[in-house]
Amino acid sequence: MTQTELLELAKQGRPTAIAALINRSLEPKGITAKAALKGRCLQITLAAPKVPNQKVLAEFIYQGVMKLAPQAIASLKVLGLQTGQTAPAWSQEFELPPQAGFSEELSAIAPLEAPISRTGGSRESLIYNSLPSVNGGKKSGRTPQSRNGDRPQSTEDSAPLPESSEQAAQERSRLTALDYEDLLRDIGRFPQKGKYSVDYYYAIPKFAEALAELMPSTSEILDVVGVRYQGQLACLVLTERGLACFSCPDFSRKAIKAFGVNLNKINHLSAGKRGLSIYQPKGIKKNFYFYNKRLGKNFIEGKLSEFISIEKTRFISDDRHEITLTLIGYFTLFLSLVANLGGLGMGVWFLIQRMMGNPF
Repeated sequence: MTQTELLELAKQGRPTAIAALINRSLEPKGITAKAALKGRCLQITLAAPKVPNQKVLAEFIYQGVMKLAPQAIASLKVLGLQTGQTAPAWSQEFELPPQAGFSEELSAIAPLEAPISRTGGSRESLIYNSLPSVNGGKKSGRTPQSRNGDRPQSTEDSAPLPESSEQAAQERSRLTALDYEDLLRDIGRFPQKGKYSVDYYYAIPKFAEALAELMPSTSEILDVVGVRYQGQLACLVLTERGLACFSCPDFSRKAIKAFGVNLNKINHLSAGKRGLSIYQPKGIKKNFYFYNKRLGKNFIEGKLSEFISIEKTRFISDDRHEITLTLIGYFTLFLSLVANLGGLGMGVWFLIQRMMGNPF
């Protein structure tokens, strides 16, 4: 079934089609959605190895259903449970506004950017993806009524619908460094074994601080992968608008934004097993090298391929900066060996002179 056919069925209120759209975004994150229609109430159940994050995912489902404006559905109930359990850990209900004024354009269904709740409970997974403008830039004229089945109504759940996703992002509180750290650990494609896994363990908080300081509040992070850039530990961040690289220089307390480009400013992008090359106007070329080929392949074939065409190549030129740093390292090692051997020779010569009874 094509994407267009699936969307049409979802707009007709078919639960299986709506669940299929949701699963396209959530299944890669380990969350499975099931949908059922009970009267005029659409019930969506989310299951994951850890209880899904209610604050993020309930809003995600609501915004997605609002965008679809399915026929004959007046309310929405979202439930979250742990895989293997029968009783939901939480539930939340929404009243849907009248089906008018919605845009017909829908390319994907995915959650809006929202901060992680850090009050109580364990750290939950946060999913960030691209979501087109809610209501197609038109105000629905009605405030969504939310009924939380497990806890009192919060002010966030009853907030009026924003006029666009950009305005919504501006109205939401800016993500903190701790929020970005959670996000990077949840969706970041970083090495999990070996030396580099330790390096990234200490680097991720630095990247998170840089993102909190430099990332625009309207930008939503879609994917992240660990790379080497100019011989340094770095991460490549994909948003719906562009690509940015944050590097963490050796012995530095802070990460820096080393590179950034809008997707519409990329002339050409080629990728191979070792990394990817970005070609910009005026012949500017940037190379990024993957620490892990499998993670790099997943990054290339994931959200990035949905935004820009990628040419496959077998050849990615060597990193000149890394070669330079390697040569400097070898030269420094050589000098240290010469100095150590010279010191050792002087020590031996001194001992021999003392043993021969010829002090200086």
